[in-house]
Amino acid sequence: MSDTLNILKGIKPLFKRGETFYYANRNTKQAEKCTVVDWVCQYPMAYIAKNEASGETFKCYHDFGCFASEQEAYDDAQIEIDRIIY
Repeated sequence: MSDTLNILKGIKPLFKRGETFYYANRNTKQAEKCTVVDWVCQYPMAYIAKNEASGETFKCYHDFGCFASEQEAYDDAQIEIDRIIY
């Protein structure tokens, strides 16, 4: 088995399908409540999420703006620099 496959098998999602979380939107400076629709098993782990207010479906990344706490998401949304996803 390849090293990449072993790494991917070890990635565990922070949120389960159907679970809500808060996305730190640095464009609007707001914490947006979202629901996990699906996962994309890759590195970093990606979520297909639906914004509850707008109904928009989008892709976001584990540890890149996804928080269980609304306050943490709001605080992160205030940061001016872009997220770099490797």
